[in-house]
Amino acid sequence: VVIDADPQARARVETWLSSRGFRVRATADVGPGLDCVRHDAAGVVVLGYAEGSPALDLIRRLRGRFEPLPLRSPPRIVLLGDGLDEPRARFARRLGADVVLRGGGEVEVTEAVRRLAQECPEQSRGRNP
Repeated sequence: VVIDADPQARARVETWLSSRGFRVRATADVGPGLDCVRHDAAGVVVLGYAEGSPALDLIRRLRGRFEPLPLRSPPRIVLLGDGLDEPRARFARRLGADVVLRGGGEVEVTEAVRRLAQECPEQSRGRNP
């Protein structure tokens, strides 16, 4: 699942992952993104970060720190954002982001998703980020 309010960034990541054989659901909004995670048992969630975005709060929710989400097992999380400074990147890791990419390109993003999807095979049978 790709959740990013920036339509160009969302489309770019969706294209990168789809071209590598992943089945991708992409959305701008947190609500539909969480629905995809819940119902599709997505193994990996790619979150776009921008100043003022809910990405850090969403990491907390996915890790059950606000309210428990009815998930079979929590997805792995990749946080992307050119605007991430080092303190926010460290904070995101402490919250539970598995990978934080500050300015990651196609190779870095697809490799991170591939590696995380392999680590959660029970959720990734359909290669479904």
